[in-house]
Amino acid sequence: MREAVQKNLYRSYLVGKKKEATNILQYTDDTVFLGEAAWENVYVLKALLRGFELASGLKINFAKSQFGILGGEVNWALEATQILNCRQMESPFYYLGIPIGANPSSQLVWEPLINKFESKLSKWGQKNISMGGKITLINYVLNALPQYFSTSFDLEGWVWG
Repeated sequence: MREAVQKNLYRSYLVGKKKEATNILQYTDDTVFLGEAAWENVYVLKALLRGFELASGLKINFAKSQFGILGGEVNWALEATQILNCRQMESPFYYLGIPIGANPSSQLVWEPLINKFESKLSKWGQKNISMGGKITLINYVLNALPQYFSTSFDLEGWVWG
């Protein structure tokens, strides 16, 4: 992917005010490719995936793979899924628990966070949590979860209370 971008064969997706080029996200066995909605990107992506199979000896499960675009033409995405031999992705889709393509002011975005808070806080009723466990729980609920979600959305101008 890095070489394809350097040779201007693949055009990355530009993120944020600074227009940071982003083309791949990976976590454990999940990979998300990001790029402009262009036929050139579809063909390069197909070649990259085939090259990965040949180099690694592994097979990509295209029946489990998905392709989609955010805010683009549905018919174009359908044609691209046929070229890539995969399924069409629903929008919004979830990546690491965050709905991608959803309106950040929508309840859909924040409902998982609220549910996670409620789940973690309900454990306070359990009497067998050690002091270390309670400190870890406080850190997770009050620090880690909000930071994780807030870095995924442009929250400039929002007031947290």
